[in-house]
Amino acid sequence: MMKMLPWVKTLCGISILIVIVCGQEPPRFINDMSNVRVREDTTVGSVVYTLLAEGGGTGPITYGMVETDKFFVDRATGEVKLRRLLDYETNPQLFVTVTALGSNNLMAQRTSKVIIVDANDNAPEFSADTLSFTVSEDAAIGTVAYDSLVITDLDVSNSGLITLVCNTTKAAASPYPDVCNKFKLRLKSVSNKDWRGSIYLDGTLDYESKPFYQMPLTAFDGRFYTDRSLEISVLNVQDAPPRFVKTNDINKPEGIPANTILDYVQAIDGDSDNPRQIIYQFTNNGTGNKFSINMTTGNISNNIALDRESPEFALGYEDLGIIAREVISNNPPVYGDDPQTTAKISIRVNIYDVNDQAPTFNPVNYEVTIPEDIPNKTPLPNLSLRVTDLDVGPNGVYTLTLDQYTNEFEVSPGTGQGSTPAIILIRNTSLIDYERGPRQYVMKVVALETQTETPQQSGTATVTVNILDVNDNLPQFTQPNFEESILETAPGGTSVTKIQATDPDSGILGTAGIRYGLIGDGVNLFRIDPTSGVVFVENCPTPGAGSCIDYEKKHRYDMTVTARDNNGLGQAVTINLIINILDVNDNPPAFTTSDYTSYIEESKIEPSPVVIVTANDPDSNSQISYSVIADPTNLWQIDRNTGKVTAKQPIFYRDTPANQGFFIITVQATDGKFNPTANVKIFVIDINDNVPVFESTNYREVISETTSGNVYVLTVKANDKDSPTTGAGIIDYSIEIGASGKFVINGTTGVISTSLDATFDYDLTRMYNMTVKARDRGRPQQTGTCYVTIEITDTNNKDPYFTPSTQRADVYENVAIGFSVHKMRAADPDDNSVLNFFLVEPISAITPDGVPVDRSNYDITQLFTINQQTGDVQTKIKLDRDRASVVTLTVHVVDVTATPQQTGTGNLIINILEYNDQHPQFLPYNNVTIDEEQPIGTFVMALLATDQDDPIAEYQIIQNPDNFFAIGYQTGVVSISSRVDFEEVEFSQFTAQVWDSGTPRLGNTTTVYVTIRNINDNSPIFNQGAYTVRIPENSKGGKFVTNVFATDKDKGDYGVVRYALDSEETRFTINNISGEIFVAPGAKLDREELRELDIQVTAYDSPLDAVVRRFSTVTVYITLQDENDNPPKFNQPEYLQQIIETIPIYTHVLQVFATDPDDGNNARLQFSKVPGSGDPDNFFAIEPTNGRIRVDRSLLRNSGTYVFHIMARDEGGSGPFNSTAKVTIIVLEATNSPPEWTIPPLDNMTINVLEEQYLGMLVYDVEAKDSDRNDNGIIDYGFYVNGVYTTITNEFRINPITGVIRAEKVYDRETRDRYLLLLVARDRGDPFLETTRYLSIKILDVNDNDPKFPTNSNGETKEIQFEDIDENKPVNSSLGRLLGSSFEAKDIDDAQYSKVFYYIISGNEKGYFRLIPETGDLILTKRLDREEQSVYLLDIQATNNISDYTVIRSRRRRAMDPSIATWRIQIKNANDVRPDFTQNLYHGCISVRSSLGQSILKVEAVDADSVGSVTYSIQQGNRDNAIGIDSRSGVLYNAVLMNSYGGQTFDLKLRATDQGTLYHNTTALIFVTEPTRQVKLVLKQPATEVRQFFEQIKKSLQKLTLQNGDFIFDYVCATQIVDHVLDDGQTTSIWSDVYISGIRRNYNGASYYIYPTTELLNLLNQQRSANSDQFDMLYIQNIEAGNAEKNYLDRTPTMVVMILVIILIILALLFLLLACWCIRSRRKQKEERLRYKSSFRGGYDPSFQQVPEFKIYDNSGFQNDEPVPREPMYAKVGKGRLDERAPEPIPQQIDEINVEIRDASPDSSPPPSPPPSPKDTPRLSEPAEEDYRIETEVM
Repeated sequence: MMKMLPWVKTLCGISILIVIVCGQEPPRFINDMSNVRVREDTTVGSVVYTLLAEGGGTGPITYGMVETDKFFVDRATGEVKLRRLLDYETNPQLFVTVTALGSNNLMAQRTSKVIIVDANDNAPEFSADTLSFTVSEDAAIGTVAYDSLVITDLDVSNSGLITLVCNTTKAAASPYPDVCNKFKLRLKSVSNKDWRGSIYLDGTLDYESKPFYQMPLTAFDGRFYTDRSLEISVLNVQDAPPRFVKTNDINKPEGIPANTILDYVQAIDGDSDNPRQIIYQFTNNGTGNKFSINMTTGNISNNIALDRESPEFALGYEDLGIIAREVISNNPPVYGDDPQTTAKISIRVNIYDVNDQAPTFNPVNYEVTIPEDIPNKTPLPNLSLRVTDLDVGPNGVYTLTLDQYTNEFEVSPGTGQGSTPAIILIRNTSLIDYERGPRQYVMKVVALETQTETPQQSGTATVTVNILDVNDNLPQFTQPNFEESILETAPGGTSVTKIQATDPDSGILGTAGIRYGLIGDGVNLFRIDPTSGVVFVENCPTPGAGSCIDYEKKHRYDMTVTARDNNGLGQAVTINLIINILDVNDNPPAFTTSDYTSYIEESKIEPSPVVIVTANDPDSNSQISYSVIADPTNLWQIDRNTGKVTAKQPIFYRDTPANQGFFIITVQATDGKFNPTANVKIFVIDINDNVPVFESTNYREVISETTSGNVYVLTVKANDKDSPTTGAGIIDYSIEIGASGKFVINGTTGVISTSLDATFDYDLTRMYNMTVKARDRGRPQQTGTCYVTIEITDTNNKDPYFTPSTQRADVYENVAIGFSVHKMRAADPDDNSVLNFFLVEPISAITPDGVPVDRSNYDITQLFTINQQTGDVQTKIKLDRDRASVVTLTVHVVDVTATPQQTGTGNLIINILEYNDQHPQFLPYNNVTIDEEQPIGTFVMALLATDQDDPIAEYQIIQNPDNFFAIGYQTGVVSISSRVDFEEVEFSQFTAQVWDSGTPRLGNTTTVYVTIRNINDNSPIFNQGAYTVRIPENSKGGKFVTNVFATDKDKGDYGVVRYALDSEETRFTINNISGEIFVAPGAKLDREELRELDIQVTAYDSPLDAVVRRFSTVTVYITLQDENDNPPKFNQPEYLQQIIETIPIYTHVLQVFATDPDDGNNARLQFSKVPGSGDPDNFFAIEPTNGRIRVDRSLLRNSGTYVFHIMARDEGGSGPFNSTAKVTIIVLEATNSPPEWTIPPLDNMTINVLEEQYLGMLVYDVEAKDSDRNDNGIIDYGFYVNGVYTTITNEFRINPITGVIRAEKVYDRETRDRYLLLLVARDRGDPFLETTRYLSIKILDVNDNDPKFPTNSNGETKEIQFEDIDENKPVNSSLGRLLGSSFEAKDIDDAQYSKVFYYIISGNEKGYFRLIPETGDLILTKRLDREEQSVYLLDIQATNNISDYTVIRSRRRRAMDPSIATWRIQIKNANDVRPDFTQNLYHGCISVRSSLGQSILKVEAVDADSVGSVTYSIQQGNRDNAIGIDSRSGVLYNAVLMNSYGGQTFDLKLRATDQGTLYHNTTALIFVTEPTRQVKLVLKQPATEVRQFFEQIKKSLQKLTLQNGDFIFDYVCATQIVDHVLDDGQTTSIWSDVYISGIRRNYNGASYYIYPTTELLNLLNQQRSANSDQFDMLYIQNIEAGNAEKNYLDRTPTMVVMILVIILIILALLFLLLACWCIRSRRKQKEERLRYKSSFRGGYDPSFQQVPEFKIYDNSGFQNDEPVPREPMYAKVGKGRLDERAPEPIPQQIDEINVEIRDASPDSSPPPSPPPSPKDTPRLSEPAEEDYRIETEVM
């Protein structure tokens, strides 16, 4: 080891020493927390400081803190955190000791001051925890009540002043809502540390109403609120009167003994401090003898026993007036005597009744006499019951009933209370019958209590009713009718029949008193014995003739027999008497005419009109027979029984004698006794039985179009086999149709020539097809027909011409050379013309400024060239729009085949267009924020755009999801277009689009985002338009009334709702948050003062911001419900009346009136006499409901003064309050006597009056006598009606002087059959006396009503319908009976007039039914057939007359005549008819290319029965089951593919079967066609219409015939009817293509031949040439082979893609050529590059036009007026609907098509302008409703 050098050792030692010394130094503080400021509101755990020290060794320093509990330190990091909350107010600064311990274990220590920063963390404080003061209730306003109110705040950092307010919100919710108005704050000084002030009085105080207040005070220092309640005590002053605290009414039952304490009252001094003693006294001395009150205790006692029936308590109550007095001094006693020391009340002692009285009658026995026919509701005469129950209220309520005979009689009223008069009414007079008995009724009237709680008590009275007999029964005949027969020669005195009738009444009113009479037609020929009823023939000198009975004059007599009782003076009935006259043969037959004339056609045996000779014999027992007694030709015969004359053999004109043309024969009629004769003359009519026949059916001739007028063409000839000597053999010719004014025919010779002014034009009409008819002159006229065809040959004689003469085209200036601009359209009417086109002078042009182009500067003749053969105008050089914008070319078209050549001139105007390629751009903008609810039209922003090329054309909004915005079309200004509501949408957006004005138009879009700002725009809305509530009156404070509720659509504070009432409203309070309404404390609600209240409730929003607050109000309607708190009151305390003792019973002498302020039942008063108050004999009674006082018992000999009390009690007599009044009635002694009745002699006498008489008819004459003198003896007559005296009623009038009663109306027994009059005879004394008497008037019936069927609510008679009738119902079966059914007709007349007979008046013309008149039985007379008729409607008339011959003549509409009803007879079906096919033979076609299940034809069978449905099936002929049939619909279809059945025929046997076993068969021929066996008809009609009239086309084709007259086709079928396909492959819906096949039957008839296409085509073309008019009428334009293939290209998207591929290949070749040219010539490099770019951009190849393969795109059938774009076009293929699709463009030649297939979303760009329609071809067909289309759009 090498030894260490000494200097090295020394150096190492020094270094070690230095390290040791340095390492012993303690840490040094850099941040020691000295004077750190910490806020006192710093949260516990927050870092408030970070200690930092250095040194102390090389290791980490450890930090610490001692002598504090406020902070703690992180020992590693030195972060100081708060341990406990700081409080500036306790310690504004702290001293802390921090330490730092180094890694060398040396510690540094530092004591630092921490400053605490004040924060507003202390709420303001009141000077005392409890604040209170007192104030006297009589203190004046302005008095300082509290003078040292101090609020302090310990904080010093709060920047605001301390505020102190009285919290009105808390006060309103407290019992002291007015405290903030009573007491006010007064400020003395204020700072951020304290508030000093006082409280003063600002309102009056009342200790008695509110002795205490709590004033809520709120102090605020800017952050904290402090609430304190200030207690205010009101000092009492002795100023209040006594106040009763117990004052209820006293309710006690009767029977309480005297000196019983009933109840007490209590009052206290109104001054609660030092209250005085109270003493009690009565205020009215009248109660002192009945009740007493203890002066000290207030106890109330009765001095006498309580008896409700005693006079002392007759009112049932006693009102006690009580006064409470303050004891001012006891020694000496001094009591209060002024309003401040006394109080008065009134209480009522109610004595309620106990049931201790039973109902009683006075008297208890009654006896009356009534006639047996007394009317219903008639009171028993002279019977007045009086029942009395002295109890009151429910105890005095009872029912009145009868113990028996309750069906015959009833008591009125049925209930009573107290004293009630009652009567007994007739309930059902039909049960009272003297003949049946009983003849005396003895019954008891029972009054039974019903509402008592104790056992019910009752009383009875006995009533005896004696029955008097009256003539109330009609005589009754022994049988319903009488019918007899006698010979017409019966002599006088012959007995016919005997009529008998009976009457149950006795004596002369019964059978013994019946007398008979005879009325009607025949009473001069017959008579009846009035007593025995025997009918005799009256004596007559010539029986059977003259004026005697004669069958030939009348063979039946209908008479009426009357039977009247009471020896012919009583009631009567009638019956029909029918006397039939028997015939005797005593008259010869007689012909209706002596000569008959008729006619007969040749070869007939029966004349027309038919000859039936008729001889009439008046005798009914004669049999007449006919015979021919003279006929020279012996050709005629006559039917022996019917008289019908006919020929024995066919008659001809030549059979007439001497060909005179008529026959005369003589016929005879005989009845075995007489033989009259008559002549018959019959003319023979010659007939035309041969038709003219043309020598040829078809004539044909050819003429030139230059043929002039009046030139012979040809002759037609017809022959008629009839003789030319008659009209039947003479022929006339005429052209029926087809001449068109060009041809005429000689009517005699048949020569056809051109008309005088005829001209022909091959180009207009090439053939004339005429129908010529030959007519003879016979009757009927016969005709023959032939067809003439004239063909017109053409001559080249017309110039060509352009269509139109001036044509226009647009072309863009950037198109390539050789571009096809336009194809000139020209036409030549001549056939075989060849047209060439040439450009000729003049040629002109103008610049865009409208200046003509100078050819020396720009050779416009070289701009375009024209194809000589096609007329296609193309660009020749590059176009320059700036030099020429419009070029006008002159074009010649020349027919080079004409000699000389023919020329037409036209013009082509070419508009050279500029091309647009710059899109407009929007200028920058910011998204916007708008307030909601801005007015429509408010400005939002301006969107501006610029375009480098063209002006801006328009702005539009294309997406506006909320429809909030609109944009100015030209300005771009965006405005509000509809209501903007923040509550519905908070954010919105819209997309705007701008378009320039270039061509093509270009556009751009932008989206703007809009933020909507909320405003307070909605007012609160109540959930009801108004509130209605009912509360009781006198409701106490705090009672809940109702709850209003309102909502606000706004959000946030704007949507918070609060409630308030009007500041002046003191009756109610409202909770401002919940909307609950209460009755205010102390409020007085009295219904009698104000029945209905209405208060306004205000709802407001935004409680935190009054500036934007919105209000709404609602009315609360409060109805006060009545409480019974008011007694009734009479309008006067006493009533006085004076009457005479002769006043009638029940006369009203006085009416009292009382009112009650209460309402409803509480105010419903019941009047009664106070029992025991006077009138002990009950001469007077008061009606309980109206207060009328009437005489209840006779006052005769009872004159004097009557005094009694009456009572009015509320609640209908059961209420707590009542009132009484005094009544005095003075009865004076009478000085005269009442009148006495003489006529009618008896009370309730009955008289009879006929109905349906006249106004003013004398009814009766009454009479009364009065023995008094002067006015007392003068009598006036009248009626009592409902207690009112009158001389006239609705039915009667009485003469007051004479007593004559007359009719005031025409009586109708059916409406009312009896009247009861109460007659009055009254003298003229003062007072007058009167006597009454009942008079019963019975209305007798006359036959004045027709029978009526039941009717509906609309007045029409109900339809008669019984069960449905089976169609196999046997003859003579009954189909229903009217009698006894619900359809029976009723007659409301009496039984003698109410017999109903029924007749059929219409609907039975075929005689299927017979109606029995007496019963209405409907009898079937013939067998029914439902298939012939399923419903029969018979009109039935009901009448009273069995022999009413007027029913047929008196038909009226059923709706207007209730005697006519319709009888509906519904025939039920029976399966008795088989189903029948509508055709005997069906045929149809189906193609071999048809899909599976293709419908072929439909068969139909009709079943006349309605039983079930028809099913279809195939029975035979269905090879391989290839054909199927739908069993329900009858549709035939192919069940297999038909490709292997081409040319075959299915001969099918079909069957239709009904639901039973019946069926029918038919044949259907199904022909299977092929494309090689069909032709195509091109029709100038839409396919939809062709399908509708194809049957007509088919029938027309099937009628085509060959030269020999044979039909060409037996059947024609169509396999397809579609839209017409144009030559270019497109379709049009204007025309249609119909593919048809023709079939004929082979000669053997067993098979069928389907024409091949070639043969079918030739046949149809031949027929078209021969019958062009017929084909034209079918709109047939052309006939083509059905299998011909067209050389057209389908313009489908696939083809478009193929074209694109070809164009791309050509472009690639073009690029290769351009590259070669660049290598060959550097000089042309730039030019070639430009051309390359242009070609790349434009996409056109100048050589493309020269490729002949693409001539397919050059469609000469269309006019191209579309502008040629400079930029490539693309086609949109989109799915859309017809109404959304732009018109389809005309296909044109283009160089490139870009195809884009996209969805049919709405295109925002405007649609292209529709092209003009093609002129020479039908319009393009519209696509289907949903399809794909190609639209050309320039982009």
